[in-house]
Amino acid sequence: MTSAAATTFAIIHDDLVAALRARDVSRLEARLAADVVYADPEGHVRCADRTAVVAWARDVAAADPPALERFELVAGESSAVLGLAAPGLARVLGDAGPDGEVYIAFTLRGGRIARMHDYRTRAAALAAAGLPA
Repeated sequence: MTSAAATTFAIIHDDLVAALRARDVSRLEARLAADVVYADPEGHVRCADRTAVVAWARDVAAADPPALERFELVAGESSAVLGLAAPGLARVLGDAGPDGEVYIAFTLRGGRIARMHDYRTRAAALAAAGLPA
């Protein structure tokens, strides 16, 4: 893993995943680009700006998280894919597939999360992020 990929990994793991589990949304907020956009699996904008992403994150952090069955984080120099699977994940995230899986592709710019996009399959998320399957 390159140092840039390791930095991307740390940003997604520490400032998104760990921050949400600790209910510390301010850590995530500090890593969001001012013009961040979050899209649902159909490509429709779920959150059009930083304020909306922070509000979404507060809702996720406030929910009782389901016990994860699977966690995967694949990171590249400026993109990453986070894969999660858990019964009840749709209740928390809203876009998990019927088997409780969701894959979120991230694009980073200048050390900040610039785009988040939910996908229903690992292959689609990795392709969108430009990462090898």
